[in-house]
Amino acid sequence: MIAAKTGLQSLKNEPHTVSSVADGSNRGSRGERRMSYGASAYAKVSQTALSPREAEAAVLIKAASRLQAVQADWENQKGGLPEALNFNQKVWTIIAGAATAPESPLPEPIKTSIAQLSVFVFRRMIDTLIEPNAEKLSALISINHNIAAGLRT
Repeated sequence: MIAAKTGLQSLKNEPHTVSSVADGSNRGSRGERRMSYGASAYAKVSQTALSPREAEAAVLIKAASRLQAVQADWENQKGGLPEALNFNQKVWTIIAGAATAPESPLPEPIKTSIAQLSVFVFRRMIDTLIEPNAEKLSALISINHNIAAGLRT
């Protein structure tokens, strides 16, 4: 897969709000905020050193994590479903567009496969928005994890 640097780089740095709610973390104390700021600064520096494939994988994992946070605590987090699906849609829009672009160096069979997979992902997201169900997220989470794993090999 090719890297869509601009789009994916901006998604890597988007805050992950659902998991902080889901994991019950409370960053109320000053020390915890400093630790969070330090961790955030370190994460930004370490992310700049990622290869394009690693960046794509990281963004797919981030999207999967958001979906998993909603799925794991469905009753309390289902209000975050549209946000998690919107992030996943952004990721897949960038990946599908970059991979299937005429100037993409990928072989035609790979372009076709990514296009077909993207169609499935988009349909599943729409179906999940229309009829929300935690189980419908499993396929999206699995696809994101598997594509990310493939990018890391």
